[in-house]
Amino acid sequence: ILTSLGRTFITPFDREDIHALATSLDDVLDNLEEAAFRLTAFGIEKPTPEAVKMALIIQESSNHVQRAVSMLRKNKHISSDKMAIELREISRLENMADEVYRNVEADLFAAPPEIMTFIKQREVYLWLENTVDACRDVAHVINEIVVKAS
Repeated sequence: ILTSLGRTFITPFDREDIHALATSLDDVLDNLEEAAFRLTAFGIEKPTPEAVKMALIIQESSNHVQRAVSMLRKNKHISSDKMAIELREISRLENMADEVYRNVEADLFAAPPEIMTFIKQREVYLWLENTVDACRDVAHVINEIVVKAS
């Protein structure tokens, strides 16, 4: 995307917006990759129910991001109502992930498991939560693009 952006004379949006969108989408993947790496590197064979719940939130957030980006690509036909629904859902899911993360972190500190298990679990939860935050950041970038285009 960034290479094409440098070579393209006319873009459908400001170059800075395209760059911000590409970068924020890359951040989602980077954070998800970090979470997956930790699961593998730490030898976690079965994620906790809370980690599974956060993964499902990531999956749902990613689906909303995909739909929002798809709408953005068809910018001449953007329904602000439909786009607003997608962006609100991403925000709602991010709030859900925050709640799961806060609860699981409180539980880890209230009844800490063995120290290495504690460190491993906390790292995985942190990167999962960061991934949902990155989806929210994509939503903010998309919202800015839509506002500019209005």
